[in-house]
Amino acid sequence: MKIFIIGNVASGKSTLAKKLSKQTNITHYEIDLIVHDDTLHLHRSLNQQFALIKTINQNNDWIIEGTLRNDLDVLLELADKIIFLDPPYHI
Repeated sequence: MKIFIIGNVASGKSTLAKKLSKQTNITHYEIDLIVHDDTLHLHRSLNQQFALIKTINQNNDWIIEGTLRNDLDVLLELADKIIFLDPPYHI
């Protein structure tokens, strides 16, 4: 199962991804870590991001979570399930 969790900042994406990952034993990835290389503190090029997504997508199962980015629309096409979190701001 390939699950893409999207939503606004602080909507619970990471919390849900971690919970689903634990329950299903599916590895989860953060979009921020696809876009940025934390080890080198660099922004990856779009080609590097697509290469990383291609590598992740070789797995039969993944959970990717983050805010929706126009340059990563490919994730919408690759996902089996898309979960959009939109809680009220007061929550």
